[in-house]
Amino acid sequence: ILYCGDYIVDDFVAAYPNIKDEWFLVSTTQSHVVPKNVAPDLHLYSTDDGQPAQEYLESAAGEIPCIIMGCGHFVDPEVFYPTEQEKEYDLIYVAKWAPTKRIENILEAAKLDPSLNILIVSFPVVSERKRAQSDAYREQILGMKEDLGLDNVTIIEPPTENHVNEDGSFVVGGFSKEEMNSFYNMAKMTILAADSGEGINRSLGEAMCCDLPVLLTKDTWGGVQTLVNEQTGVRVGADPVEIAAAINFVRENRDRFSPRDWFAGNYGK
Repeated sequence: ILYCGDYIVDDFVAAYPNIKDEWFLVSTTQSHVVPKNVAPDLHLYSTDDGQPAQEYLESAAGEIPCIIMGCGHFVDPEVFYPTEQEKEYDLIYVAKWAPTKRIENILEAAKLDPSLNILIVSFPVVSERKRAQSDAYREQILGMKEDLGLDNVTIIEPPTENHVNEDGSFVVGGFSKEEMNSFYNMAKMTILAADSGEGINRSLGEAMCCDLPVLLTKDTWGGVQTLVNEQTGVRVGADPVEIAAAINFVRENRDRFSPRDWFAGNYGK
């Protein structure tokens, strides 16, 4: 069996036309992506409501068998959990160094309200194809933080090497799960300020298991939409003014939210 991203599998078969004589091809998509390619033997297709999109059913790709995966947030509540750590930060944002994560909006919100204390934990992208763009975006954000004089924003970056667990598996980015759990527990809430092209974001599930309410930008859709409701957090405009106001709202109304209870009752490992 060979697993491919749906966006490359047709090109892959065109380059190696005999590959299907030896391999069963499975394509995968994120929750906001409708399968398009016709070369796979099977689509693994993730949707918000467990139903294939009409666009998919009416396309040539709809002739390919599919397994509807639904939206899962594969986080273990026994690994990510609340601790008694002091809440040093109002907000934590865990994101790759990628322009789609709109970290600059968080910095602008911190500039608008100096009372906010914000932690950003950011990682390089894994893809070599996007590494140059990621490095340039990192320099842009670090330069912006310095230019704005943001003493109320702390940026933490991981070691250059991946963290290797005792069982031989590894955590991309260099921080262990225990270290990430500690970072979440230093904050009062989390945010995802990604653009519309977001599927399933693991950091939101991890933060909710640590009982952090979620701020999710209104123009972000995909699987993450299923995480935000009256019990878990709020939808917020992507502009810095609304982000700053939402942080203050959650900070002042923390007792309204119980994200860990909701997540543990609906998702899990």
